[in-house]
Amino acid sequence: MRLNVWRGEAAVFLKTEKLTIRKMTTEDLFPLYHVPSDSEVMEYLEPPFSMEAAKQFLYKAGICETPLLWAVEDARKVFIGYLQTVTLKEKENEDGKIRTDSKWRFL
Repeated sequence: MRLNVWRGEAAVFLKTEKLTIRKMTTEDLFPLYHVPSDSEVMEYLEPPFSMEAAKQFLYKAGICETPLLWAVEDARKVFIGYLQTVTLKEKENEDGKIRTDSKWRFL
């Protein structure tokens, strides 16, 4: 049986020697908060998030039936950012990666 990663049926989306893109969990709230709460990271996206906004973002887009957010970890299993899928039109998707400032060199 094949698992559909787009519907969140698989825990790991992609794994390489240096990175793992995996399904978000509740344990990702604190490290996730540090990314969209950073005004430099969010400068061209939207206003920085509060902890409550990050929690809502995680539950609505990351921990749901069809996730739009995927956690990105380095080889040490440290959360370094997230991959977000955005539907632009019915049959088109755009992927973007958001990373903590100190992790830019990894990607």
